[in-house]
Amino acid sequence: MALTASLRRTLIALFAIMTFVVMVFYWNQDVLKPASYLSNFDRFVRTKLVPEREKIFVSEKTWTYKCVNDRCIREHYLTQHYHEKRIPFLTCSMTCGGPKIWPEPTGKVSMGSKSLTFFTENVKARIETPFEKVENLFRDAFVVFMDELRSIENIDKEDKTHEGENHAADGNVVATSNPSGARHTDETSRCKPNHPCDIDHLEIVVNIYKFPDIYLRHDTDESYNITLKSDSRRISAKIVARSFFGARNALATLHQMVWYDDEEKLLRIIGRAFVEDAPKFGYRGLMLDTSRHYFSIEAIKRTLSGMALSKLNRFHWHMTDSQSFPFVSRHYPQLAAHGAYSNHEVYTTDDVMDVVEFARVRGIQIIPEIDAPAHAGNGWDWGPKHGLGELSLCINQQPWSFYCGEPPCGQLNPKNNNTYLILQKLYAELLELTGPTDFFSPWR
Repeated sequence: MALTASLRRTLIALFAIMTFVVMVFYWNQDVLKPASYLSNFDRFVRTKLVPEREKIFVSEKTWTYKCVNDRCIREHYLTQHYHEKRIPFLTCSMTCGGPKIWPEPTGKVSMGSKSLTFFTENVKARIETPFEKVENLFRDAFVVFMDELRSIENIDKEDKTHEGENHAADGNVVATSNPSGARHTDETSRCKPNHPCDIDHLEIVVNIYKFPDIYLRHDTDESYNITLKSDSRRISAKIVARSFFGARNALATLHQMVWYDDEEKLLRIIGRAFVEDAPKFGYRGLMLDTSRHYFSIEAIKRTLSGMALSKLNRFHWHMTDSQSFPFVSRHYPQLAAHGAYSNHEVYTTDDVMDVVEFARVRGIQIIPEIDAPAHAGNGWDWGPKHGLGELSLCINQQPWSFYCGEPPCGQLNPKNNNTYLILQKLYAELLELTGPTDFFSPWR
C-alpha cells in the first residue's frame, strides 16, 4: 500500500530530526575521549594555565576523613568539623587499617597509626658497610630515592627557590672522617618558619654487612628489615640488609611509607614501624617488546622506575623481532640500517649502557634478547650484497600463512655458517654491554 504524501513528509522529517540528534551526541563526546585525542589547546589549558596548588579538586577540600573499623569514612568538613583540622583521604588511608606496602612483606610487620610531617632537606643518611663499591652504588640509589621524594613534595614557590640551594647536600651521601667507618651526610637543616613541620631530622642508617655484590645474580639475597622510631622531633630509620639489593628494596618500602598531605602542604611519614621482608621469588620480571613497537629510552626508563617501586628485579628487553631490528651493533651496523623503522628509532651501544646503569642503581638486571632462530626477518636481508649469503629465509614472503606462523616471515638460515658467526658476535657484544651475568648457569 502506497504511503500518502503527508505520511512520507512526516517520516522524512522524523528521519532528519533523528539524524541531527545522533550527530549532536556524536560530536559532543569530549568527556569520553582518551588523553591522546585532546587538542593541543585543551592540554595547554589543563597543564599550563591551572596553578599547581589548584590541581587538587576544590570539592575535595570540603571533605574530611576519619578511621572507623579500619575504613576511612568521609564527612562534610565545612558543616560538621569546620573548627577541627581537615584530614585528607590519603593521610587517613595510610594510617587506617593494615600496612600499605607492596608487595606484601613475607615477614613480621608492625606499623603505628601516627604520622609526622617533614621536608626532604631534613633527610640524611649514614651507610655502614665494609664494601666500597656497595657504598658507592647505594649512594647513587639514595640520590634516586631523594629525587623521588622531591617529585611528590609540593611547597610554595618561594620555598622551592630556597630548597634548590640545598639539593646538592640533601641528595648525596657525603664521605666524612668517621672512626666507625660509616658515611653520612653533613647537613643539619631545620623546618622553615613559614611551614612548621613535626620533625627536624629524619636519619636513615643503612647497614649492609655480608655480600659485596653489585650485580644481581639468581641467588642474590634481597632480604632486609627496617625499623622506624620517633623521638621528640627526630625520626630514625634503621635498615639492615645482607646485600645492596636488599637495602635498595628497603628504600622502596620506606618510600611507600611517605606521602603528600595536601592540607599541610608537606610530606608525611609513618612515625613507628617494623618491617621484615624477603622476596618469595628470586626472579620478578617484566618483558618489554621494543621491536614491534619502538619505545624511547626515556619511556624505558619510566618503566624501570615503576618496576623499582614495585621491587621487580629483571627487565627482559625483547629488543629485536621480524618487524624490526633497532639495535645498532658495533660489529654489524647493517642489521639496524636494514631493519630499524627509521634512523631515529634505534638503540645504540651507549643507549644500552645507559639503560643498564639506570636499572642497576634501581636493583634491576637487564636481560637483552635477540629473537632467533625464527622471528628474524627485517634487518637480515643484507647478506648477499656483502658476500655472506642468505642469512635469513622467507623474509616478508606472501602469503605469509604458507611460510610462517605469523607475519612478517623470517627464519635464520641454519645452513649458512655466517649466520652463527654473526649471532656469536651479537651475543658477546650484548653480554659485554649488560655486565657480568649468570644467565647460563644452571637454574636452581
